[in-house]
This record gives sequence, C-alpha cells and structure tokens, in this order.
Amino acid sequence: MSGHTPGPWRIKTTGNIGNAIEADCGLRSPLFADNGFRTVATFQSCCASDRYDEQEANALANARLIAAAPELLEALQGLVECEHTTAELWQAARAAIARATGAGYD
Repeated sequence: MSGHTPGPWRIKTTGNIGNAIEADCGLRSPLFADNGFRTVATFQSCCASDRYDEQEANALANARLIAAAPELLEALQGLVECEHTTAELWQAARAAIARATGAGYD
C-alpha cells in the first residue's frame, strides 16, 4: 500500500487562492460537470507584498514539486530496490526530476 493518492498529479491554477494539486480519480459524470479529478493539496500563489513575483515563482515551484511527488517516490523506490540499476530506471528518475523542477535534467 502506498499510503497516498496514486499519481500522476497535476497542477490546476486559477491565479488566486483556489490553486490545487489534483489526481484523476477515474470517475466522471456529465450530469454534474465532473471532470474526474479530485484535490490532493491546495496552494496559494497570490500574495499582497512588494515581493509578489518572487513569491509567485516560489509557489509554482512548490506546486511542481508536490505534483511530481508520486513519480519521484516511484523512481527512487525503483533505484533503491533494484540490485542492478538500468537505463530505464535512471531515465524515470531524470523525468521525475524534470517534472519536479520544471526544467530538463541531463
């Protein structure tokens, strides 16, 4: 048992207090305009200060890290549990890092 909502997770931004990290729960209902995603975490990226741009960038970087958490965990578990690491395991780790940081990782 993983103890957390299965990934992948995605970032849903509204540009204000309602920003969320969501996971696909697999249930959809056209009757209720249900897109099948459920909130895993919320984050605020709107701040009232003279450092707004810096705080906005930090909040979105935190959101990327949180949204990539299931993939980071899976990649690290694969590397730790494998007696001989493979190119595929290293690629999964690099992809998870890239998703968490929002940048390529070589």
